[in-house]
Amino acid sequence: MNFKSMTKNKIVQIIILILIFSFGIIIGWTLGLNKGYTEGYSGGKGEVEEKYQEKIKEVFPGSFEEPSEIFSISGKILEARENTLLVKAVFYPANPFEEIKYEEKIVKLRDTTEIIKETEEILEQPIEEGHWPFLLKEIPISFSELKVGNEVFVEAEENIKDKTDFFAKKIILQSIPSEE
Repeated sequence: MNFKSMTKNKIVQIIILILIFSFGIIIGWTLGLNKGYTEGYSGGKGEVEEKYQEKIKEVFPGSFEEPSEIFSISGKILEARENTLLVKAVFYPANPFEEIKYEEKIVKLRDTTEIIKETEEILEQPIEEGHWPFLLKEIPISFSELKVGNEVFVEAEENIKDKTDFFAKKIILQSIPSEE
């Protein structure tokens, strides 16, 4: 090998090392900034939330306590099997600054479970000027009319706060999903 080709090889190797080193610095810098931003944002958000939670408790003492008992849920049907529904129940927090919680509940039906659909009927004459009232009518439906994606309101026979499955006393079909 001659001196010229050895020098070219060394120069190419040095350039490759510089590129790898530069690429590593850029990736490290980017990841470091991202981690710093995330930790700073989370820490700052936590501090602000704590500060406001204390002020909220001062202004509204005792008003943001979770209920000790729950006898109904509202949610979306995820699965419908023989006399059983899997419902993604939504639980709105007592405190408006907390996140909404979702839980999957297994709703069991008995022969005595009432299943209905609510429909609106607008009256022909307003009760007051400018106010057109409507009536909610309850129409009995069969279990087979409950479909995945339907929104339902379920009344339980007992306290279901810490239960994953329960028997329904009444199921009200709230909406039917649009066909898209």
